[in-house]
Amino acid sequence: MTNTTQPIYSSNYLKQYNGNRGIAVCIALSILQSVFFTLRFISRYIKKVPWGVDDTLLVLAAFGCAAQLTASFVALYPAKFGYHYATILMWPDALQKLEIGAKLALVLPVTYLSAVYLIRLSIVATYLRIIQERWQRMACWIVGFLMIVACLATIVPVFIACKPLKAFWNPNMPGAKCIDFNTWFRGAGGASLIFDPMLLAIPIPVIRKLHASTKTKVALAATFATGSIGFVAGIVRFVGYFKYDVVGDASWVAVELLVLTNVELGLYFIAACLFALKPLMILIWTKLGYANTYGAGSYPSQGHVTHIRSPIRPGDSHADGYTDLEGDFIVLVEHPNKMGSHEVVVPGKAVNPSRAEESPC
Repeated sequence: MTNTTQPIYSSNYLKQYNGNRGIAVCIALSILQSVFFTLRFISRYIKKVPWGVDDTLLVLAAFGCAAQLTASFVALYPAKFGYHYATILMWPDALQKLEIGAKLALVLPVTYLSAVYLIRLSIVATYLRIIQERWQRMACWIVGFLMIVACLATIVPVFIACKPLKAFWNPNMPGAKCIDFNTWFRGAGGASLIFDPMLLAIPIPVIRKLHASTKTKVALAATFATGSIGFVAGIVRFVGYFKYDVVGDASWVAVELLVLTNVELGLYFIAACLFALKPLMILIWTKLGYANTYGAGSYPSQGHVTHIRSPIRPGDSHADGYTDLEGDFIVLVEHPNKMGSHEVVVPGKAVNPSRAEESPC
């Protein structure tokens, strides 16, 4: 005999709401991302850095981040994410809200995956601006290609998640078939995370070969590592997909996962913006009267504000030239050698040999 007894929920359970945290995170990230994005291009303007592929990719990523936060706001307001599924079923417009929520459950993975891979591709493009070793440039191209493949491989299943697709928000349709969404979220999250260690590994051989102090190498490694500060948040989000059931009490659980996803994406975006803030930091430091001491402390220097540049090795196509990051990084390090020039800090863009002399930023 089939048990037709419906679950009985307490009034406290039906009144529970956890959406405020999601709203607060969305507002905070909207402000922070806008500020750092603006500062990045102010810094580029100050240095007059030519527009590059990394800039284009980051602008596209900014649209993706904005779409992600907009969809999150819609999920938390019209779709009423934050209430228990049982609570929404009691409302007169329950079917309408559930349909909106289901459609957003298709949109949010697309905006997230598009934005996070565009940010990573922007970082790869930044590497290609400054890395001259042929095998390392090849590694950048391979990692970039794998990112594009992984992005498409995880986005395409969203559009075939259910047959027909309308069954995603109307599961009672006859003959409807849907994929296992818990498995898909876990797979997409895991595939996304594998690229952060790759991005961290690419610059390591460059840093190890530098004729510089250990402190300088550590400082430069920390600069490159800023591009992956969202990695920890990504791991927490990935664990969350095993902790929560996205199919069960979806409207309640979705807030927890939205917070983790948006924080991860926001950290990645801010990190990508941090790469270009050096010229702005120099300007601010100079205005504050510390122009002759910038770089002191954890970064070894002689007390002068200067470019990060390195001599090109003999035998290179520009053997008499120097390299210049053109303001791409925050770390400022100066190491005069016996000839009065600068020691190797990091490979970069070849410039005219006349620029080899120290010049103020």
